Amino acid sequence: KRHLRKKAKGAFPVALKNFAATLQFYSTKAYEYVRKTFLNILPHPQTIRRWYASIDCKPGITTEALKTIQAKIHEAASDSKTLNFSLTIDDMSIRQYTELVNDQYYGYVDYEINYKINSENNDNLLEATSVCVFLLVCINGNWKIPVAYYVIRSLSRKERANLIKIVLGSLHKIGAVVVNITMDGCASNISTMNYLGANISAENLISYFMHPISKEKVYLMLDACHMIKLIRNTYDTKRNIHDSSENKIEWRYIVNLIELQEREGLHTAVKINRRHLNWQREKMNVQLAVQIFSNSVANAIDFCRIDLKLQQFDNSTATSLFIRNMNNIFDLLNSRNLLCKNESQQPISLSNIDRIKENITKYIEYINDLYIDDKKMVLLERKIGFLGMLTCLQSIKDIAETLIATKKQNFLLTYKMSQDHLEMFFSAIRTKGGHNNNPSARQFSYAYRRLLHHTKLTVLPHGNAIAQDDTNILNITNERKTMDFYEDKIVEDINKNDSENKNENDCISESNVSESDDNIW
Repeated sequence: KRHLRKKAKGAFPVALKNFAATLQFYSTKAYEYVRKTFLNILPHPQTIRRWYASIDCKPGITTEALKTIQAKIHEAASDSKTLNFSLTIDDMSIRQYTELVNDQYYGYVDYEINYKINSENNDNLLEATSVCVFLLVCINGNWKIPVAYYVIRSLSRKERANLIKIVLGSLHKIGAVVVNITMDGCASNISTMNYLGANISAENLISYFMHPISKEKVYLMLDACHMIKLIRNTYDTKRNIHDSSENKIEWRYIVNLIELQEREGLHTAVKINRRHLNWQREKMNVQLAVQIFSNSVANAIDFCRIDLKLQQFDNSTATSLFIRNMNNIFDLLNSRNLLCKNESQQPISLSNIDRIKENITKYIEYINDLYIDDKKMVLLERKIGFLGMLTCLQSIKDIAETLIATKKQNFLLTYKMSQDHLEMFFSAIRTKGGHNNNPSARQFSYAYRRLLHHTKLTVLPHGNAIAQDDTNILNITNERKTMDFYEDKIVEDINKNDSENKNENDCISESNVSESDDNIW
């Protein structure tokens, strides 16, 4: 109507901006078709590009994201509320491809070094194969935002630890309290954790390190979804696992249950089928692992042994107990509903913290007592899944003491510390322009920048992670009014001269970062 009446155009409504930016993010051709069909009522693509022009999303710390976070912190402080954060870190593979655009090369290794590369000095540079992304999740809020990314080829434990210290230092400057860091369970991440000062091992487990500036404890977690898949893999391939009572935990009961269902044509109120036995074809699918470690499967095995008295389920008590414990541990590490009535899925609060701490102690003892051939599971080559669960349980217990027992928070949803939030961000990156499973460094940078604006995306149901709560990406544009109120103080904090803080934060000094010859800064 506005277009037909030829009235002067005002500012676009926020809802229209969200729709336009999201539609163009998915498909430029679809956006052009819709815009043409509705008489050019949508913003011109050049207008959308101007919205993104204010954000500098080169590799390194995203300054605009820090300004937005600090505005949120000040807004919460005005309501006498303190925000606590979880920092999630993971790498995403990109296409090994270099491009020259406006005298700037894309696709080379770049650790926050914003320089122009000419044709004479780029022959000896390494081409990047992945990006290391840092995503900040508000534990007592419903938003998340990427704060940094680095274009990398590979990182030693010292280099990755230095990047973590740089990001922690930048977040500390704006007053962000990082309680937890979550990574997956690959060997390089565990090595990085140990380099930072933790001790991720069965003997003398230390699941935290000291913050490089505030000297507060920063707790570490290995993503529970990755750990449950590793435990499922070990459970299937290692057929002689025993518990503390010397009872055998066997995979054959899962096979017998599925064969019984196929033979009888009935399901015992479980979701497992032949697909769960052939998990090697879909080893990245978390759902297949979680559905095996469920109370319904344990109940079905007990029903076949106790009520039906089937011979093929004799001596399955230890197996059903193992499945129940893994189910309860995973539920504890993925609580996301404040009003949940299931005890194993309830958030941690003052009313149940003592019970949950007792359960955590019981689960830790149970995992430590598992063994194969008189050797503990947490000491074997296939130990990562069990060791990761121990680390998560110890960290959750300590975080509950830090946040709940001291009344800094009324409740704790442990799903906020899951790596799913970053996996869904990667899924959103890949959906740029339809679907691009292997974007180049330049494509990643552009998608990263656009996701910080009005774009509102839904997670694909067949991706690595499915959204389990309403934690959304915090858009920079949506917080502009709040940011303007604190602009002077924010800019002053962000743009402080590093030389003035050299003694305070030696972790980001040049001498510390380039200490060894193998460092490629």
